[in-house]
Amino acid sequence: MGDGRVYIPYNVFGVDCKTTGKTIEIEFSTSYVVDYSSPVIECINHSTEGTTDPVGFSITSQQVTMSGAQTRRETLYKDNEHITVSIVIEKQTKNRLMYIYVNGVMSRAVQYAAGERFAQLEPTGILIGSNDCAVDIYSIRVYDNDLSRRQVLNNWIAETQDGGDLVDRYNRNNVYEDDNITVNSLPGNLPYMIIEAEQLSQYKGDKKTVSGSYIDPTDPSKSFTFTGCQNNVQGTSSQGYYRKNYDMQFKEGFELTSGHSDDYGLRQDSIPFNRFVLKADVASSESANNTRLTMFYNDTCPYKIPEMEEDSHVRWGIEGVPIAVFWYQPSGNTTTFLGKYNFNLPKRAPAPYGYADEDNDESWEFQWNNTANVKFQDKDFTSTKWDETEQTNKPAWYDDW
Repeated sequence: MGDGRVYIPYNVFGVDCKTTGKTIEIEFSTSYVVDYSSPVIECINHSTEGTTDPVGFSITSQQVTMSGAQTRRETLYKDNEHITVSIVIEKQTKNRLMYIYVNGVMSRAVQYAAGERFAQLEPTGILIGSNDCAVDIYSIRVYDNDLSRRQVLNNWIAETQDGGDLVDRYNRNNVYEDDNITVNSLPGNLPYMIIEAEQLSQYKGDKKTVSGSYIDPTDPSKSFTFTGCQNNVQGTSSQGYYRKNYDMQFKEGFELTSGHSDDYGLRQDSIPFNRFVLKADVASSESANNTRLTMFYNDTCPYKIPEMEEDSHVRWGIEGVPIAVFWYQPSGNTTTFLGKYNFNLPKRAPAPYGYADEDNDESWEFQWNNTANVKFQDKDFTSTKWDETEQTNKPAWYDDW
């Protein structure tokens, strides 16, 4: 801390790593932070002429940034915690992806250009220390290879100096069976859904009828089986993703341990409904920016609408349960792991949100995130905009909500 510095004269980016791949893993913690933006560990060449070659990495108390000559990616974490950051640059013969892992979890990824440069013009070593933050260094590893996600995870599991933590990390991540995630390999407290169908929906409007089961190991009363459920791809911008979001209309209800029910409540105090969304959260896989943040807001917001005064279970926004989802294809007798999903209440659920059809209530959805209206900087409902498809002027706010 203070004026203390460590310089490691190893040129991490002495040669371009696109041919071999590269992995940098740094285990550290920070404390006594004065300036959260000050670098505490970096491998960047700061020229005396004031210009800086962007190639390299920089670590502050709360953020790691990795840059090539054209590509930049960063991710966040907390200070005052024991952190392992892993930067992986794939060989160009693969998918040309650059990853950043935090504690074994792939947190950010970006595809670098075919002509990207990862060699520094004037190679430099690793500098550790800052007057604005104290830093503890536990290990630094550099591989001239692109470690797989399993290898990065295994390194994080093995590096702990506490035997109990090592066992806990191993057991928590021991979810593979013959290199696949299966129902039998899931953690014992994780709910899961198995969808049975020959084919699942591939695009919006491609509706399929499916059956299946939902198992909650921690609360068997919430488990159910279902038939005659309409499966459809949900989401406009996300429907092109490799993993789809699914709109599930349980038209024939739910067979619970207590008997048949037309509606279902996600949790014990939830207002039941018969339509739910399976959200893959591809762009926000930690789920905090969507379901969990909305639930946090719902639980902490002090304001109440009349419907909430009448029934405290009425919600401001969606609620959801993190689950694993599998697809069972009867003809091939195969079960495929689709991913970690949020089992969510949808936006079109009148009773849980406190509105009913006879009240002429409306639910508005933010459609565009970057206009003055949506940012509550304007209230323009009069301007018009040319609609190329319909060859006519339409209200500009149609693009907002």
